[in-house]
Amino acid sequence: MTHLLTYIVFLPLAGSALLLLVRGASATAIKVAGLLFSILTFAVSLVLYLGFDPSVSGMQFTENVVWIPSLNIS
Repeated sequence: MTHLLTYIVFLPLAGSALLLLVRGASATAIKVAGLLFSILTFAVSLVLYLGFDPSVSGMQFTENVVWIPSLNIS
């Protein structure tokens, strides 16, 4: 269960980018693709919700990525 927060943030962005690239598609196909990306994002958020442990007092589902290694910024 790593990178769930990243998936939840960027799946809608990926879906909208895909829909922008599809020029000749019908309105129905665009609606179906939008619905599928929404359902996929919701499914990932359910995994996050079900993985939450209320007995843990600290932060859960954190992501730590080094952005600028020379300055030790993460």
